[in-house]
Amino acid sequence: MTPLSPAVPAAVAKVFNEKKQEIISGKLVMFAGPIVDQAGVVKVATGKVMPMKDLMPLNYYVQGVEGSIPK
Repeated sequence: MTPLSPAVPAAVAKVFNEKKQEIISGKLVMFAGPIVDQAGVVKVATGKVMPMKDLMPLNYYVQGVEGSIPK
């Protein structure tokens, strides 16, 4: 990952670096449930983690995101 821009406020950079370290250590899992799509379908249940094999073919927006996937 490239260094953050000097324009990023120090407080934001601090949070960024803390979260980055949590991801590296495995403490923070980016794709952990519950993950629900726009139609209300649970894609990843609470307490579960989306398998890496399911990340690349992901073809839906999650609940709260406005828009639609281009066809």
